[in-house]
Amino acid sequence: MICVERRAYALGLAIGIVTLGLMFFFVVGLEPLGTN
Repeated sequence: MICVERRAYALGLAIGIVTLGLMFFFVVGLEPLGTN
């Protein structure tokens, strides 16, 4: 049970990191396009 909970926590953490990474990438990538 502990292994499953730890795996689920790791999966949620990975999804959160990827989501934040994509948001940061879009903000940094679209900011110069918006200013030009």
